[in-house]
Amino acid sequence: MSDNQSARSNAAAVARESQPGATIVLDNVTKHYPGQKAPAVDSVSMTIPAGDIVVLVGPSGCGKTTTMKMINRLIEPTSGHILIDDTDVLALDVDQHRRHVGYVIQQTGLFPHMTIADNVALVPKMLKWGKQEINHRVEELLELVGLPAGQYARRYPRQLSGGQQQRVGVARALAADPPVMLMDEPFGATDPITREHLQNEFLRLQQDLKKTIVFVTHDFDEALKMGDRIAVLRERSVIAQYDTPTAILAEPADDYVGSFIGSGGQLKRLSLIPIADAELRPVPANLNGARTIVAEATLRDCLDVMLETGHDQVVIVDEYRDDAPKRGMLTLDDVMASIRDEGPAEPRTKAGAEA
Repeated sequence: MSDNQSARSNAAAVARESQPGATIVLDNVTKHYPGQKAPAVDSVSMTIPAGDIVVLVGPSGCGKTTTMKMINRLIEPTSGHILIDDTDVLALDVDQHRRHVGYVIQQTGLFPHMTIADNVALVPKMLKWGKQEINHRVEELLELVGLPAGQYARRYPRQLSGGQQQRVGVARALAADPPVMLMDEPFGATDPITREHLQNEFLRLQQDLKKTIVFVTHDFDEALKMGDRIAVLRERSVIAQYDTPTAILAEPADDYVGSFIGSGGQLKRLSLIPIADAELRPVPANLNGARTIVAEATLRDCLDVMLETGHDQVVIVDEYRDDAPKRGMLTLDDVMASIRDEGPAEPRTKAGAEA
């Protein structure tokens, strides 16, 4: 079994016993610091569907992190209501509330004097779980994020790479099985290759876990990749547009939103379309020279391969190995038609049906 298949199997096993995500409602939430003329966050209203990743994106200082921190009351709102599955969290004991909301930050927040296992076990211990239950949870979560307990549980954060520390941070946030997770620039401190790998791994986990996630970033490309929905924020967290990535790319609300998209909006749209959602052509028996690409990649990845190789076709496979079955193929015209909203030029097989 490959590492990806193992991770999917582990995630599915955890998901069967996992608490599903909860709906979050922000109702006219405002934060006004004493001595400041203008509020830091001004009357934000937003509904975050259960099981979705909603990304808050905007310039530095616009209030996106403040907005997120009010959900777990690391910052107390001045006014308004925050509901999680119809419960007003402002009426709850603040410590108990925070223990039921996972929190992942850019610097990981791991305690350097504690082992990896103890870091992950921190919140379950606070909730007075039994020792055996805690040990089992730590083992399954470390396995889930690709850090087997037998190899990593007794290490300390300083003995791990930055990417491994971020994985531990995610495991710790999941430890008490919260319905809601808050993620503040969680992968921002890692190098680009590690960052992309962590993004992909987390999205795979989320397919099974279905937590409700509020994700803060200043990187619009990351927002497009991670978000089921994106809230583009102006100063004081005023919402400029709140919609799906595809809708925002297709119809930005105004020039301010358009400035985040910049040039190359059509290419960004390609990055949102997985190959698995495309309709594939049969692979001709005499096809030569075309490169292969896995079905979990995107149409933007297909285009990149075509530009790199000079061939206007790619063959779709399940995994990179010499004897991998061919699921079908895409041409350059197919890729470009997907963003021109054109129909197929000729009959094709649906992705997943082997030609």
